[in-house]
Amino acid sequence: MGLKKLILLLILTSISVGALAQSKTLEFEISPHYRLISKASGFDPGPNGSSFSIAYAVPVYTQWGFQSGLEIGTNGIATYSGIIVGIQHRIVLPWKKFHISTGIHTMQGAALFQQNALYMARIYSKHGLAYAFNSRSQVILYLKPAYIVSPSYKEYSAVNAFFDLDLGISFCIHLLPE
Repeated sequence: MGLKKLILLLILTSISVGALAQSKTLEFEISPHYRLISKASGFDPGPNGSSFSIAYAVPVYTQWGFQSGLEIGTNGIATYSGIIVGIQHRIVLPWKKFHISTGIHTMQGAALFQQNALYMARIYSKHGLAYAFNSRSQVILYLKPAYIVSPSYKEYSAVNAFFDLDLGISFCIHLLPE
């Protein structure tokens, strides 16, 4: 692992630990991945794995929040794990129990491939409709266009990058009263 990647990993880890210390919302998410385009094949629709993530969200400014967490999953490259960092915006709807959540996230991690873990990155926008059961819990249905790449995987296969469309469902628990 190069020095730049190590420094980036340390920065993301420290941001994640800081978010955990001030957490306000805990989110559990499951997302099946549907591949639309692969680098080698072009348009190549089909299933491309799934993921599970746990994230903490911290409000930053009014309807904006910082989110950080951990993700594990599978895709066309390998089983992977990584650290998620992102920002979310909440748009309140006229109906009290509903809101729209939109944001952009990145996942920096490792494709757990054979003997050596390979660097893998994922960047995605996350758009969802949330329903609040009560003041402490809600469910969100997400649509997430995502770009996944593992540059080192090109030594093993021409397919080292994908454009996916993920459908996710998450359950959120507000840890502190608002």
